[in-house]
Amino acid sequence: QRHPQLPPPLAPSAAANAEVVFQLDMQERLQLPALGYFNVLNIRAPRWGLTVGCYPHQAGSQRWQSKVSLSEARDDCRQTFERWGLPDDLQTDHDTVLVDSSDYPFPSLFTLWLVGLGVRHRLIERVTQNGSVERCHRTFDKQMLSGVDCADWPAFLAHVVAEQTRLNERLPSRAKACGGQVPLVAHPEALTPRRPYRRAQETELFAMQRVYTYLAGGRWLRQTTIKGQFRFADRFWTLGRRYAEQTVVITFDLPTREFVVSSLQATALKRLPSDWLTEVAIRGLPEM
Repeated sequence: QRHPQLPPPLAPSAAANAEVVFQLDMQERLQLPALGYFNVLNIRAPRWGLTVGCYPHQAGSQRWQSKVSLSEARDDCRQTFERWGLPDDLQTDHDTVLVDSSDYPFPSLFTLWLVGLGVRHRLIERVTQNGSVERCHRTFDKQMLSGVDCADWPAFLAHVVAEQTRLNERLPSRAKACGGQVPLVAHPEALTPRRPYRRAQETELFAMQRVYTYLAGGRWLRQTTIKGQFRFADRFWTLGRRYAEQTVVITFDLPTREFVVSSLQATALKRLPSDWLTEVAIRGLPEM
């Protein structure tokens, strides 16, 4: 039976017919002769037919050397949120920059950051579920790369921003949500965010209690080694040789904010602290 990738999402924050969903995806191994290799992170809002984020990232001049990093993805989202507000859902594929791809994965810092902001991280099962942002990749190739003549990276970034503005504010769109109109003519309401966000106010918007409540819905299985050790949340924990080569179940106890390790028969074996799971780590802030 297929396991869930994440704990159940928190309750919707708005009526279903009023929800705003952003689709995020990364296009990799692009190249321009004068600029070298790069990746681009695109974010679309299908409800409005808008490209709400288009962020190129350099990846080496000689060959493709790197992916978009977690900090870059989080910063790109912050720029989008400042302009268009917080969505109710952010929808992505299973890219390893954003989520752990192992069996019964612990939620990534990216997922927990969204949860703390009250945004549900929704993982797609089929590429067609992110069809709007996939089509955005094609638009990027044709509209922003075709015939571009930029001598340096700052000039290319300025070109991308100008093209994104032109797509949203001046060109009629074939997106279903726009009906042949210019996106912001068809949906002027997008200019007034329903859930405003400011980077400087993220401390007030972020709530660790949301993170704890979210984790309380999780259930993770791990197999111990011959020494009774197991890996969980990128850390090694020890139960002792008495529990060698056993399957254990890990849950989160909301009142005590501890992880509980149990046998398959639901016998509690050990409690693990969660003090390493800090707001600083989740939000990617510099250590004080």
